[in-house]
Amino acid sequence: MRPHFREAKLIAVAALHDALYFDSDYTSLQVSPIHKRTDEIFSKGYLRRLLDALAEHQLVSIENSENSDDFYTLTDAGIEVAEGLSTADIMTARYRIGSVRDIVEVPASDRIVSLTHNQVDETDRSLTNVIETLEADNGSPESPGMRERLLGQLKAGRELILSGQFRAYLLYEVLVRALDELIAKYGNPAIAELAKALLGALVGKMLS
Repeated sequence: MRPHFREAKLIAVAALHDALYFDSDYTSLQVSPIHKRTDEIFSKGYLRRLLDALAEHQLVSIENSENSDDFYTLTDAGIEVAEGLSTADIMTARYRIGSVRDIVEVPASDRIVSLTHNQVDETDRSLTNVIETLEADNGSPESPGMRERLLGQLKAGRELILSGQFRAYLLYEVLVRALDELIAKYGNPAIAELAKALLGALVGKMLS
């Protein structure tokens, strides 16, 4: 599933921020090191188009160069979008370019999460979709037993969700880690896309 334009711009913001924060000795970057974080999502040319659009919204500053590629950096407003907002959209964007261990701190063992009836229904539908799609898959020959183990964790996570109230630490250990492994190691891109969407929503709405 290709990200729509709004999500793609958030992915570009997150990629530029993380490349500047973790990978660069300078205050601006050319497109190639930014693209390393998004090369499985869209092309370098499309990334330039996204960065141009972000510059129009004054989230990105572009330094033009006559002899080489342009240089990109985040404005203060862009940094606030990348770091200051804790939303499902931002978290989904980050899950496109990283893993749960890079992004989410393990919740305190005594933290309780309470869900509304609508949150339970919405999350259950998304999680059931992941479970049913995984059940219909043949599994990975390179990793025997992974499919069955992950199905067990996902179903246990669904029981937590259906209870409506649970320890955040249990949700992290049982469901979040299972979805993260499903994205990182399971060989079905369609299932990975479903897991990414659910994982972004879980973290953005329940663990942020």
